[in-house]
Amino acid sequence: MLKLHNTYTKTLRIRFLVAAMIIGNLTISCTLINNHESATPPNLVSIQNTSTPDVDQPPTVENSPPPDELNGSLALTCSHGIYKLDFVNGGFTPLVINDSQLFSNLGIVDNWVYFLRTTELKETNSPAGGQFGLNDIFRVQTNGSNLERLIQDDNSDFNLVAIPKTRKLLFVSDRIDLDHSPNRYKLVLWNIDDKSELIIAESYNHFLPVPSPTSENIAVLELPISSSDKPILSLFDVHSNVMVKMIADKDILLAKPSWSPDGEYIVLATKEGNQININLINIETQANDIFVWTNDEPKNFSWSPDGKKILIETNIDPRSVNPSAKLWLVNVSDKTEKLLYEGGVLTGIGNDTYSIWSPDNKYIIFFTETQDGKQSIKTQNLETLEMNDTELPCFFKGSADWILENP
Repeated sequence: MLKLHNTYTKTLRIRFLVAAMIIGNLTISCTLINNHESATPPNLVSIQNTSTPDVDQPPTVENSPPPDELNGSLALTCSHGIYKLDFVNGGFTPLVINDSQLFSNLGIVDNWVYFLRTTELKETNSPAGGQFGLNDIFRVQTNGSNLERLIQDDNSDFNLVAIPKTRKLLFVSDRIDLDHSPNRYKLVLWNIDDKSELIIAESYNHFLPVPSPTSENIAVLELPISSSDKPILSLFDVHSNVMVKMIADKDILLAKPSWSPDGEYIVLATKEGNQININLINIETQANDIFVWTNDEPKNFSWSPDGKKILIETNIDPRSVNPSAKLWLVNVSDKTEKLLYEGGVLTGIGNDTYSIWSPDNKYIIFFTETQDGKQSIKTQNLETLEMNDTELPCFFKGSADWILENP
């Protein structure tokens, strides 16, 4: 089971509330201040970057050497900042750090890293008490300069995704109701250049958006707040601004779908009784190529850049005595599967990403945690199966993306 660092033992992002209601009756604390801290909330509105950090600058961390053929850098979110891992020279470099704020989803457009950051605490009116954190959208250049706050309002934003080809951001926004009345979520498409926005959908249900690699369509998984309702998969056409329902009568599992690199297929998991099915759906014809999945329940899908393989993250019940997770590699053509790794693999929900392909299809990069709470990033060569391991300098928050060229 994931074990948070002491500073964040009781910290959970607001968007986990909806997911928790879907996957089970779990009791979750939303308090963002640890018992070991002062009762006075920190100044979450202050903005700092690496040029004027409000905490000690973490040192660059160097462990095992980077793989010989893996080029470029990876941006990743940690609980207190955004880091860059350089695969060419090795080591982590902090781009933005702030020990009193929480960071989450990121995406990269040109030489900018766009990310979510908790900026304000609100006292709830619930009899149970507690506080809510409001998330806003920021960006910083990939060299750590020019930190900007892009959106500042009374809404809390999450599930951020960048769409580089159209220079847009896709995210879910909601207004936090302090009396715990139902929230109405908005799925927003935001233009980076003119800051205009288009509300794609609005519902009391929660949205998990996944844009296609071609930027022409957006798959939207709508997750109901009621356990008696079924999730809905819809497709939004960016050109016509029309949303069409594709699947509304199946038990879609809470696992992030993935697009084929040509934007013609979507992979997701459904369940019929105790049987788990993997669905490869052609968005043009809606033909569904289904095969039975006999392993643990999928948590995330990631299609390879060449379209030939699909990486599947699975894990057993995290509440079990010895929880573990697995990474599977599935050939799209013949549906054969291969177990790549088993152990303390970090898996998540929503738009969290705990495994990622290298752009050349040769490597899988994934994040792990040992029983004593140590986290590391592993890089596995799919041809030689050689694995490099580098300890993380921070607590990973489930989002990573490639910086293909250093600025």
